[in-house]
Amino acid sequence: MGEKSIRLVTALVECRPDGEYVPWGIKWYDGRIFPFAEVGWHETRSWVLGKGRVCESWRVKMGDGTLRDICHHGNSWYVVHDMDDDRPDDGWSP
Repeated sequence: MGEKSIRLVTALVECRPDGEYVPWGIKWYDGRIFPFAEVGWHETRSWVLGKGRVCESWRVKMGDGTLRDICHHGNSWYVVHDMDDDRPDDGWSP
């Protein structure tokens, strides 16, 4: 498994009336807002944060084409940058 960077962020998320979360961007530490170019697959049970940390996650494409996983764990949101899987490829499915 490659190196990952996991950071706590402010996720910009719509919560629909039925309780479904729909992420649309992140707000970085310096206040810059990064909207997602596309939101891909969604998993209700993901281990992208590591063993023992089951979370809900979305695969998103940033405006510059890089891929990230946005995860909801507890009351916090995280962005996961997998250094080995940064660019979109044939496996990207919006």
